[in-house]
Amino acid sequence: MNKLVLAVSLAAAIGITTNAVAQQRDAHSQHQAAATHNEHNAHTMHHTALKPAAVNFDDSLYHFDANWQSQRQQQVQLSQFQGKPVIISMIYGNCRTACPLLVLDAKTLVEALPVHVRAGINVVFVSFDHERDQPQALAEYAERVGALDDNWHFLHGDANDIRTLAALLGIRYNKNDDGNFNHSNVLTVLDQEGRIAARQEGLRQDPAAAVARISQLMHH
Repeated sequence: MNKLVLAVSLAAAIGITTNAVAQQRDAHSQHQAAATHNEHNAHTMHHTALKPAAVNFDDSLYHFDANWQSQRQQQVQLSQFQGKPVIISMIYGNCRTACPLLVLDAKTLVEALPVHVRAGINVVFVSFDHERDQPQALAEYAERVGALDDNWHFLHGDANDIRTLAALLGIRYNKNDDGNFNHSNVLTVLDQEGRIAARQEGLRQDPAAAVARISQLMHH
């Protein structure tokens, strides 16, 4: 009889201990989820989408002959993309909110194009962050966002050249004390001569107008 009582007591103790461990595990998971949520919210608070500025639709960006470095460690000038439509925008690698969505929007736009058109365009993202987004960092970023096709280019440049290009594209940006950037969210379509042909402003927009414009350019 004593053995039976001991066995029952031991089973009860094991059950209590197991429940306590499970409760602790659940509490830890909830704490981690809350911490992740708070971290995301904290970063979101540091990002403010800036309204894009007006642009010149008549002049070619290819007159701006700055030198850039790609994620493939290659020297690049924007004029090298002449002859094909270009989707161009500006991001920075440490961005965890708007920039990944902007890249996703570019992918959505490309995937909405007819298959025979996709290979005939280039996609270019220039970083705001000339200090941290060196070519190797941009190569890692391209891999992280799954943009590894040969016609996708992530460019690093001089701070003054970045500022000039942003002005030409009507993209406004400023750097916060924590190293993050507030910036405009714009995808710009350049025609074969480097003139601005269309702009898609904001995130998660319907790409139909940009798709139609690129298709029209490809049939000229």
